[in-house]
Amino acid sequence: MILFDQAGAAARTATMFRPPRSLQSFVEHFWVQRKIPASADQLWRIPPDANPYLIFTASALTSGEPRVRCRLVGPCSRFLDIPVGNRVYTCGIRLRPGVLRLLVRLPASELTNEALPIEEVFAAGGLQLLDQLGESTAWDQAPLRMAEFLQRELTKHDSFRPLPIHSVGSVDELAEDVGCATRTLHHRVMQEIGFSPKLWLRIERLHRAIASSIARVKPWAEIAMNCGFADQAHMVREFKALLGESPTAWSKRSPFLPPVEAGAE
Repeated sequence: MILFDQAGAAARTATMFRPPRSLQSFVEHFWVQRKIPASADQLWRIPPDANPYLIFTASALTSGEPRVRCRLVGPCSRFLDIPVGNRVYTCGIRLRPGVLRLLVRLPASELTNEALPIEEVFAAGGLQLLDQLGESTAWDQAPLRMAEFLQRELTKHDSFRPLPIHSVGSVDELAEDVGCATRTLHHRVMQEIGFSPKLWLRIERLHRAIASSIARVKPWAEIAMNCGFADQAHMVREFKALLGESPTAWSKRSPFLPPVEAGAE
């Protein structure tokens, strides 16, 4: 989520708010960010994420009007390094895992690690939304316009219920909660989420550790224990595998928050 990007560097500049009641089954939150606090050539590291996103951005150019884009972002199985220093406005919607398939009517695995222009995904409807968002005088209305767009696209899916990933700690527990065999669960999660149940659980555990590290109130060993890792060494291996660097290196990315104590290299 946006608050995890670059080890929480966005936390002080992003405004987050709840979706309208009609979208709460499909959307976790909206966010708006006027200016990202980064140098022009800086890359921000984005953690892997099972949640898809709808993101509108306006980026400053050397001359002329800002370049605007609106993209449907699929689940990410790996970290990303993205340029953000020229962004002047961002409005994003964090969709719940499983919603992507409702929007595109394709297996989510086909959009894993993809970011597609909405005019390519939704044709005339996507192009109309992009036109509505394109004028800088309309940016204050971006969350409303994007919410209206999603309401039109999701109006036939009132019965949608996300898989109970936050309440389980293993693939077997998830299969039991869903009421299906492990093999059946694997197929369903690949179709609805975009990667395997095991990877999904690993990413959720990583997110818990990131959230705890951003709070800056616990030592790494305690974070590892509380977040479901076997030990601190296991947590370090997972950070390096999923986030590309150690917990200590990750925590040093944020220019706004003091790093957690060393020792998780």
